[in-house]
Amino acid sequence: MKKVIALSLVAAISILNADNTEVLDSVSIVGDTSSHSNNIIDTQKIQTTTTMSNPLDLLNNVAGVSVTQGSTFGLYEYATQVNMRGFNKNQIAFLVDGVPLGSSSTAGGAPVNRFVETENLASVSVHQGSGSLATPSAAALGGSINYVTALPQKDTAIKVSNTTGSYNSKRNFARLDTGEFAKDTRAYISISETTTNKWKNEGELKREHLEAKLLSKLGDIDIQLNISYNDRQDHDYLDISKADYDQYGRDYGLNTSWVAYPTTSSDADLSEQTAYNAYNADAWQNARTDTLVSLNLSGEIGESTLKLTPYYHDQSGTGNWAPNYVILPDGTLDTTRQSFRQSEYYTQRFGATLNWNMDIGDHELLAGLWGESGARQNKRYWYNLKDQNTGLTYDQTPYFENFNRSFDTTSMMAYLQTKLHFMDDNLIIDLGAKSQLTTVTYTDHQNAANSQPGKDSSAPFLPQLGLTYKLNNSNQVYLSYAMNYAQLPDSIYTGTTYDPNIKNEESTNVDLGYRFNARNTALTATLYYVDYSNKIENITAGTGDIFAADTSYAANVGGVESKGIELSALHMLSKDWKLSGNYTYTDSTYTEDVNGNSLKGKRVPFIPVNMLNLALDYSKNGYVFGVNAKANQEIYGTRDNSDKINDYMLANAYIGYKKALKKSFLKDVSILMNINNLLDEDYLATAGAFGDTVGTSTYFVGTPRTTTLTVSGTF
Repeated sequence: MKKVIALSLVAAISILNADNTEVLDSVSIVGDTSSHSNNIIDTQKIQTTTTMSNPLDLLNNVAGVSVTQGSTFGLYEYATQVNMRGFNKNQIAFLVDGVPLGSSSTAGGAPVNRFVETENLASVSVHQGSGSLATPSAAALGGSINYVTALPQKDTAIKVSNTTGSYNSKRNFARLDTGEFAKDTRAYISISETTTNKWKNEGELKREHLEAKLLSKLGDIDIQLNISYNDRQDHDYLDISKADYDQYGRDYGLNTSWVAYPTTSSDADLSEQTAYNAYNADAWQNARTDTLVSLNLSGEIGESTLKLTPYYHDQSGTGNWAPNYVILPDGTLDTTRQSFRQSEYYTQRFGATLNWNMDIGDHELLAGLWGESGARQNKRYWYNLKDQNTGLTYDQTPYFENFNRSFDTTSMMAYLQTKLHFMDDNLIIDLGAKSQLTTVTYTDHQNAANSQPGKDSSAPFLPQLGLTYKLNNSNQVYLSYAMNYAQLPDSIYTGTTYDPNIKNEESTNVDLGYRFNARNTALTATLYYVDYSNKIENITAGTGDIFAADTSYAANVGGVESKGIELSALHMLSKDWKLSGNYTYTDSTYTEDVNGNSLKGKRVPFIPVNMLNLALDYSKNGYVFGVNAKANQEIYGTRDNSDKINDYMLANAYIGYKKALKKSFLKDVSILMNINNLLDEDYLATAGAFGDTVGTSTYFVGTPRTTTLTVSGTF
């Protein structure tokens, strides 16, 4: 494995009591005192975020993280991207209550927004540089993000809320807490329904969600059962070129009408008709249904603690489009006729994590295992339209099977770690390593010659080293070093070209940081440097070439070197007013030329070089108010940096009131108004597809100003 050195200077924000180092509950974003850069987003920040939003939105409050979205409230998954220290969402480990979600890809993956409700979140922990050794992931080249859901309440309660907002957005939520209905046993169940229109063109998103949790004890064993069910349908947004954005503005997108031509029209006219209708908004739709079940079992064995978490994930879904041609038996295309195309996705994953830790005198010994077996199938069928002049009604029997393929994946990991405590806990040294193996078997059910036998992605030895040293009660320094790898993505098999020599992506992350905590002020600074080798990117058809279906391939594009600074600070102006902010500098560049393109020294697309986030929050006697603004500067849209995206700043605000009631059937009532993109910034938000040169990338446009109003009550 190629060695990499990573220096990080990141931000953990923590406010302390005057005479100890415990974190106060009032802090919105805090970090623990581990040797890794980290932040924790707590309940207060979560509760002042609109319930309509994607839970990924919360990450924009963290240094080193960029979340970009090009849809109403960020709910359209294809237009949502996460970058953290040069790594995208598929290279970051996402977990819910410690359960790995695997790939965050919209097509066949498991984006975190499908498994959590904002109302049920307790906290979000973010490790920017590298997750802990126990992180169960086969693709986390960078950090990890764990969403922790709230526990059932001890008293019986019913909470209901209603949210309305821009673009005909509506959301209803209800949660029942049973209270303790048997010894040491309590539970909750929640349901929600969300609908919102696209902010441009026609179409909507619908989401139905259910969560349930049971907390109990069986002897000395703590039991936590978690269930999440999500059903969603949405209409696509169109990713557009920068030239189209400059010429037509942010409202440019899919067509909102279906055109009809006389059957006596010329072939040229009929081809014009099918090309136009291929961009009809109703033809671009997606649907996904996900179920995630996990069971946390923990208990003490002698002087040690053992935790076992088995889990199961099931998914099915479709993606639709109406191509501007029919594929004839000889393989040629008839562009005078319209097709209906549907992709089908099926995924089943089951696995378990096992974590053990034991105190040995002043020191700790930790060990664990993770194993997962998954089966994913992807099909695509083409159907004839019954009448291409009247719309998308199609024959139920496909005339062509585009592909039918499956991926059987087995992942295994084992780790061993020790934490050595010296000098009355002023010096803590972490030493450990993990070993990982992932095997993927690719089966082409159409053509066995394309199938690939079990291909291993292995990393026998991935060390992690860490050190924290407390200079005094207010000052601490830390250092960490971690090596990571990622299994080969499924996309290496599914493009038009397969490269049997493609290499695993690898990285090494090092954090060097400083934390300061005083009575009213806290700050953290981290320097980092990451050497990321064998980067894999999907090379796709260029702008305007959506009709060249499946013209793509995965390729190693050389190495990427990332280095930067992450600063966070918080100051309590008074017990009611809080000022906080963070700054991130990211220098992420290619280390070599790729496929004849001069990329060495060029910045990786869509990673802002500078990000500055400032927030002012007020809370007193139930009243809450806050404003924040985040500036993003120096962003490139193509690998050769010929497309440069305009700098932009997004401002948000909220105001609300919560009243606890006595001698009433209501326990409390609250109202919260949120305004996102307060200044109505017009900007390119995120990438649709990366190209090498000017004009070859596509982009999703950022959402205009949105407003929501949430009214809730607890019985």
